[in-house]
Amino acid sequence: MAFGPTPQYTREYHLEQMSITQFFRLIKEAADILGWSVNIASGNEIIVYVHHANNKWNRQIDISVESGIATIRSRSTDNQLIDWGKNKEGVTLLLNTIEDLTYEHGLQDEDNEELYNTLYDPVETDNTNTLPPTQNEQVSHPLSFLLPSRGYLITPILLYLNTLVFIAMAVSGVNILQPDTQSLLNWGANFVPLTTEGQWWRLITSFFIHIGIMHLVMNMYALVFIGILLEQYLGPIRFLVAYIICGIVSSVSSLYWNDMVASAGASGAIFGMYGVFLSLIITNPLERSARKPLLVSIIIFVAYNLLAGLRQYSGIDNAGHIGGLVCGFIIGLAYIPAVKKPELRILRILTPAVASVALFISTFFLYKNIPNDLPQYEKEMKNFVVLEALALEVFDLRAEATKQEILYDLKDRGIYYWNENIKLIDGINKLHIPPPLKQRNEILKHYCNLRIQSYNLLYKSVEEENDAYKDEIVEIQKEIDKIIKDLKGE
Repeated sequence: MAFGPTPQYTREYHLEQMSITQFFRLIKEAADILGWSVNIASGNEIIVYVHHANNKWNRQIDISVESGIATIRSRSTDNQLIDWGKNKEGVTLLLNTIEDLTYEHGLQDEDNEELYNTLYDPVETDNTNTLPPTQNEQVSHPLSFLLPSRGYLITPILLYLNTLVFIAMAVSGVNILQPDTQSLLNWGANFVPLTTEGQWWRLITSFFIHIGIMHLVMNMYALVFIGILLEQYLGPIRFLVAYIICGIVSSVSSLYWNDMVASAGASGAIFGMYGVFLSLIITNPLERSARKPLLVSIIIFVAYNLLAGLRQYSGIDNAGHIGGLVCGFIIGLAYIPAVKKPELRILRILTPAVASVALFISTFFLYKNIPNDLPQYEKEMKNFVVLEALALEVFDLRAEATKQEILYDLKDRGIYYWNENIKLIDGINKLHIPPPLKQRNEILKHYCNLRIQSYNLLYKSVEEENDAYKDEIVEIQKEIDKIIKDLKGE
């Protein structure tokens, strides 16, 4: 990959009274014990090839001896931005095995010719001092992170899917810089009134669409970075399972916290992968020396994004971020047994299955219990409109209506229905609805009270048969007209 140099670890080892031949013989025996293979590149250099289970974490250890000092350099041969301490671990294991052999059997001197016959096949090696290039060195194109490879398969696929969806949105006419809410909803954004009313698929589609090109670019950068670090360590299946579950949990968390906000983007799922990463860093699967710099990087990333989300009008969905992060951390803990013992296939299958089922059940329970009184609110507002129309019928009285008929309609119909609407609004305010709707309700309640004041003055005017209240009625009507205009957004 083009993100940095090949991970490596270098250490010196003093041979003391040991000859190069004896040292190379011990290396050969240690490699046999460990299941590794060896080769000789020159008279004073030997190469050890480390093969890990499942073809992961393969490394090449280059050992050269000069003036009684062996320089041991281990480097990764896979697409890795970091080696999680595996290079140091391999060198330490090799040297410890050599020490054990020396202690148990002592030193056995053999001539170089016999050693060469044992270790070296002249047909397949050119006796140069040049080490074969690692996969990291072979892949040097700046856009190589776009190419799927062993240990880096799911990440580029997710990158392609998110990008293709964004391109399709743009082609359909959606603004690439600042798409409107309706466009996002049309493409599957997460929204309480829709998602909780049967459109559950928005829990998934929402983390494949983005709110503008910068939103996409920032999320894809974070995805590629964590994918390079984590996918090879988890394997493609566990990585994909964790990503999807974290995305769904993030969507549900966003629904639970945000009432009238259309949410979208992969950041919740990506935060989940950082949560998985965090759980692995602070537990035993990682070599101690690899933990500290990674832990600092994760804390900075998480803290920066969460603090940014606290800014007013930031547009950042911290509820989704936190939900994804916590979910990922729990999944990471569930994965630890399989990570510690990768040779046990049952654990590789069982851990993602158990994590998926447990989190799916808990997420489903939370999803079904998300409060959503918006349908009831809409129903009550329709009743409000009906009562309002009944109250306004007083102005439709026939011209020959008697005084008593007018007074009856003003008091027993008009004022009665306005009071009924005030009771209706008081009931609506007990529903679980967003603050903006509650503010609107207070405006409607004030509107009803103004109508009642106006009707009372009209009642007095008709009853007393004079225009003494005309000016007051006109002023109240002006305020009523302004409220109607504001509510319509004119």
